[in-house]
Amino acid sequence: MTNLKLYIWSRDEQSKERSEQMACRNHPDTQKEWHGNTGLCQECATAKGSQLYDEQGGKCAICGESFGARNEKGGVPSSSQLDHNHDSGQIRGALCRSCNLGLGLFNDDSNRLRDAAAYLEKWRQMLREQ
Repeated sequence: MTNLKLYIWSRDEQSKERSEQMACRNHPDTQKEWHGNTGLCQECATAKGSQLYDEQGGKCAICGESFGARNEKGGVPSSSQLDHNHDSGQIRGALCRSCNLGLGLFNDDSNRLRDAAAYLEKWRQMLREQ
């Protein structure tokens, strides 16, 4: 089966966004709005986000920051973002915007993240010694 990408420009209240229509890995026979490169349609990504929100107690999987309460329709707050492997599309967890951006800026490289943490700890120790 060929994955044909159709780009649709939709206008929301704040900005113009590009969304892709592709087959979802959960129901490959239907073309739906696609969520990033997760391989999931928006509907399935929303359901997975809701599941992770509940499993994680409404908190970021890295820093523990609360996402806040669900909205009046039961939806997960927009502060909860799906973290996923950019190569495989596998969803790893729900993160706050800062943690999700941080992982992305470090290219999901755990060695670079450890090096950055060691660098910060070195400077924190130096400040304590002054």
